[in-house]
Amino acid sequence: DLKKYMQKNKPDVILENASPYTMPMILAKILIFPRSQTKLIKVEHLGGIGLDKQGREIKVPFSFKMLLLKLLYTQLSQVFVVSEGMKNAFARTYGYPPNKIQTVYNPVLDENFLKKSSCRPTHPWLIKKDIPVIVAAGTFSPVKNHILLFDAFKKLRKQISCRLIVFGDGTLRPVYEKEIRKMHLSDDISLPGYTSQLPSEIKYADCFVCSSIVESFSIVIVEALAVGCPVVSTDAQYGPKEILAQGKYGIIVQNHNADKLKEAMASVLIKKPEVNCQNWLMQFSSASVINRYESLIRKIIK
Repeated sequence: DLKKYMQKNKPDVILENASPYTMPMILAKILIFPRSQTKLIKVEHLGGIGLDKQGREIKVPFSFKMLLLKLLYTQLSQVFVVSEGMKNAFARTYGYPPNKIQTVYNPVLDENFLKKSSCRPTHPWLIKKDIPVIVAAGTFSPVKNHILLFDAFKKLRKQISCRLIVFGDGTLRPVYEKEIRKMHLSDDISLPGYTSQLPSEIKYADCFVCSSIVESFSIVIVEALAVGCPVVSTDAQYGPKEILAQGKYGIIVQNHNADKLKEAMASVLIKKPEVNCQNWLMQFSSASVINRYESLIRKIIK
């Protein structure tokens, strides 16, 4: 299908937005259209590039697979990544020229976001809030490190009366539920599953928390800032620190540190800081991101 499409349409640019298509796209150009003027652009979203399971930078060991990837990537005209941290990681890991890597943030703020953020919350703790409520969201998986959040919240509950809602689901649900029971926090931590209008839930929360080990970007942090909810985040590679302007628009704490996370959440609940960064957030609007895509693609074609 790719061969037929390229033969018939002879596109100026092919923009690949999912890793399984990278190799077929490159091989089609090398083997079928070696003289084609079609520009190949890879869009990379994977946040764990060049990191171990704890989110620490590592030297990627030599392998024939890595050597093959480096050779094939020379056929790419450009690589787009979703954060500056990813740009550095991609260059370091694959030996790819940094001047051929462009940061293009994810588009978050659009009409759909505005529609969702204007709704009323659905969770009963947010509909009728009698004590502060902290919200988190994401797939129940090791990389989100919600167990760290539960540990920090347990410490926080000894200091401040509050509740925690974690929207999402995943394979670790039984582990989460067991841990919550073990901590005797079943009445204070809620796992309601996914929600179709997360921005409205966050809007009525007192604090949003990201406890991840790795986040290539973090759409939900942008959403939290946009609805005026104070943000606390671990120093996850690579996106949160950039979105929060190195801590200007939220609190960034050391990764894997429950005590620091607890202290940051307590600070937000006590001080109740206002979030005012609408001009900063414009770079995450659909219009801004589309303009950047168009501008970069036109330069590549020329």
